Amino acid sequence: MNIKKLAVVTTHPIQYHVPWLVRLAEKNIKIKVFYTWEQSALGSVYDPGFGQHIRWDIPLLEGYDYEFVENIASRPGIDHFRGVVNPALIGKIETWAPDGLLVIGWNYHSHLQCLRYFHGRIPVYFRGDSVLLHEKTGWRKLFRRVFLTWVYQHVDYALYVGINSKSYFLRHGLRPSQLVFSPQAIDIDRFAEPNVRYTVQAQERKDMLGIPAHHLTVLYAGKMTRVKNPAFILDLAEACEGMPVSFVMVGDGHLKEGLMERATGKSNVHFMSFQNQTIMPAVYRMGDIFIMPSLSETWGMGINEAMACGKPVIASEMVGCAADLVLENKTGIVFQLGDLDKCVQYLRLVNGNRHLLVEMGANARARVQFFSFSHIVDSVAQVMGFFLVIYLLMRAAIGRQWINGVIITIVSVLAIVVLSIRQYRRMQDTGAWVSHTNQVLYQTSVVSNTAMQYELNVKNFLLTGDSSFLVAADDSATGLPAKIQALKILTADNPGQQLRVDSLALYIDRNRRLTERAIGLRGMGDVRRAGEFREDVVGASAPVSAVIAGIVAEELRLLELRRHVNEVKTSELQWELWALIGAVTILTVLIFRRIRSDLIRQQTASEEKYKTLFNNSPLPKWIYDETTLQFLEVNETAIRNYGYSREDFRAMTILDIRPVEERQRLIEDVESVRRNPGAYRESQWRHLKKSGEIIDVDITAHPIEFEGRKARMVVVNDITGRKLYERQLQQLNTDLANRAAELSVSNAELERFAYIASHDLQEPLRMITSFLQLLQKKYGGQIDAKGDQYIHYAVDGAERMKALILDLLEYSRVGKGKEGFGWVDSAEVMAEVGEVFRERIVAARAEVEIGPLPRVWGDKVQLTQLLQNLVSNALKYTGDQPPLIRIGAREEAEHWRFFVEDNGIGIDPLFFDKIFIIFQRLHNKNDYSGTGIGLAICKKIVERHGGKIWVESGRQQGSTFFFTINKKA
Repeated sequence: MNIKKLAVVTTHPIQYHVPWLVRLAEKNIKIKVFYTWEQSALGSVYDPGFGQHIRWDIPLLEGYDYEFVENIASRPGIDHFRGVVNPALIGKIETWAPDGLLVIGWNYHSHLQCLRYFHGRIPVYFRGDSVLLHEKTGWRKLFRRVFLTWVYQHVDYALYVGINSKSYFLRHGLRPSQLVFSPQAIDIDRFAEPNVRYTVQAQERKDMLGIPAHHLTVLYAGKMTRVKNPAFILDLAEACEGMPVSFVMVGDGHLKEGLMERATGKSNVHFMSFQNQTIMPAVYRMGDIFIMPSLSETWGMGINEAMACGKPVIASEMVGCAADLVLENKTGIVFQLGDLDKCVQYLRLVNGNRHLLVEMGANARARVQFFSFSHIVDSVAQVMGFFLVIYLLMRAAIGRQWINGVIITIVSVLAIVVLSIRQYRRMQDTGAWVSHTNQVLYQTSVVSNTAMQYELNVKNFLLTGDSSFLVAADDSATGLPAKIQALKILTADNPGQQLRVDSLALYIDRNRRLTERAIGLRGMGDVRRAGEFREDVVGASAPVSAVIAGIVAEELRLLELRRHVNEVKTSELQWELWALIGAVTILTVLIFRRIRSDLIRQQTASEEKYKTLFNNSPLPKWIYDETTLQFLEVNETAIRNYGYSREDFRAMTILDIRPVEERQRLIEDVESVRRNPGAYRESQWRHLKKSGEIIDVDITAHPIEFEGRKARMVVVNDITGRKLYERQLQQLNTDLANRAAELSVSNAELERFAYIASHDLQEPLRMITSFLQLLQKKYGGQIDAKGDQYIHYAVDGAERMKALILDLLEYSRVGKGKEGFGWVDSAEVMAEVGEVFRERIVAARAEVEIGPLPRVWGDKVQLTQLLQNLVSNALKYTGDQPPLIRIGAREEAEHWRFFVEDNGIGIDPLFFDKIFIIFQRLHNKNDYSGTGIGLAICKKIVERHGGKIWVESGRQQGSTFFFTINKKA
């Protein structure tokens, strides 16, 4: 199926979505984006994470067709399901008539409606970045699984953004054949652009923050919120104190103030406020490493941006993109939440081996190329083509004193390990610095050789005039700046060497200008003057050689110095290590002696406290042997409440205080306890007092050890009064249920009687009316005026009784069930009502305005009668002006609210309730005809449809009747 038009539904313009939407529009696919969160049309949105309004400084509404759809949500927002409600959305999409629909995110009212409505009508595609990393547990997880499986049944193809996203879709019922890789992407070209301006801006910001040039810089850029876990960075900064590492935290949020307060006095932590998109390439270049320690992150676009800038990353295991982008020790590392050690070790590794940053940065830049906008566009085109807690356990098990001892021991051992690692690292330093020196010396020789080659080729050209030497000289000159820059990067840790490299660049540039003048003279044929300049060039090369010799001498001096310092520190470290081992040994002995004495003291105090609490408890308590069921101890409350003495209890088992009929159940419960001895028991029983009284009790029991025996301590709560109340309440509920059933039968009989009575009364009433009319016809005018008046009264009364009986019959026919319900077009119903009253409307010179009316779930006949009665009243109870009647409806959360408004005589608010009661009239029958049953029938019809009816009016102010019709569940 060749899809030409694609509708896209999303909440608001997002900087990560707009570029691929623009590229999609350029791919001969006509797209239109329907934005459902109306606030976005203002150009800025309030981001609760940053705690401020955000207005992106890159164009988000250019290069594609879009429309902001009205959002009528009472509390608009993208942080809850009912925050996006767009009644007009489906109609607008249908009007545009797309060949396919792409929905981004289902968890909004209107988005889910679109999935359900268009599924089966046109191909429905879905894009989302949800993962299984942050699933709920227990029944919430099961419910969410079932619900999401139902949601994704309305999707034909899903565009997954990574490995974790794919697992999420598969888990919720989508087949592999329905999944297409559509990566999360950024504008890689913008972030990866080798723009010197970005580098300069980054260095200016680092200088402004006072970050030392030799420090490794770890960058965090994001919201300062709990879920982003910025506090971990401060933990890491504390763990790295003493290391040449600085941390830069960029962004805003409600945690920022507390974080800044905590970081007071830490010279290695720096803060910057929120930075907009155009400056972010420079921000990422401030860091040597980018970190994202989030507690929950479906993807993590900051990692894409940092890697595009050539930065390796540190990511927590809960970051969704880690499985796709972070290759262990190739583009960075992934750590488990709270694992500071791994992060510290990684920073030590790259800090001592700076060349690894270059390698990992290059790997990162290469890896992120697979996550580009072009890949998203290709995936959309493809799918369109296919188818249109350890600490608490230890504390609970062995007590806090043991925990403290274990923690101190562990910390001490870790200190030994850290010192050992430091010693090992220092032993490796010599090799690392030798390697570094060799790299500097090698690069220096490359620069020297290239400069000499350039001068040699120029001299040969000046001597011979052969232009091939000039070509070779140009090749050397072209590559020379990059080689000098590489040398400067290698010596970035040494300000003195940086000055020498800068001097070297100046001398080489001066020589180049001299040679260019000589080349120009030689080209004009002035060989003599060109020769003079050639001598000047030879003289000018001496400073270059001197600077290169100075660079080499400095590197060799530093290497020798580092070797000596390393030997001294290694010796000192060995003494520190042995001293720490001795201190740990002594500390361990002291700790365990202290723990032993504390445990004995605490055990004695605990026993005394236990005895006091046990004996003074206001509730009956006892302890019994699990094997013999013998009472071992009871408190004073039990003795007082049960009437047995302490000796009586100790001579009895727990079976003896149970009624005979419950003893077998108790034996079975005891066997269950023995099979699961650690189980907590809470159950209801009946107990037998010494007086013979039986009481209801609620028992709580748990295992203990008493005088060396396995036992259970029981706490008893007398619930006899509560049980009596429950039985009385149960009886009352039973009586109420019986009474309700009797009322239901009585109501049914009354309705049947009303129907039969109204039906059967018509026959004798017809006979009475017929004979009265014959009497009036035959003897009218032959008897006196009084007789004619009596006959008229009798005929009129019979006619009114006939109307009452017919209305009563109609009222009784309005049922209570949902039989006959179906989808009803209320606009069509209103059109039929208008035809019924066409002549009355014309005769009264009435004006009728009918607004948009919905399709509802109901009984068409009764809804017609409902509107007919209301319109009839509006035409009947008119004032001096020609009638003006308005009919319309509005969608609300659970129902449709209809209204029928007129400009008639109105109703006094005192009678608002009376008008809906059967046979209740407000006017004399001579003024207005009717039986007073019309609005009662309306009320009964509305209530059958699960709604309610009411009126708003005032005398001589017109009336507006409102009624609601529930939506189909």
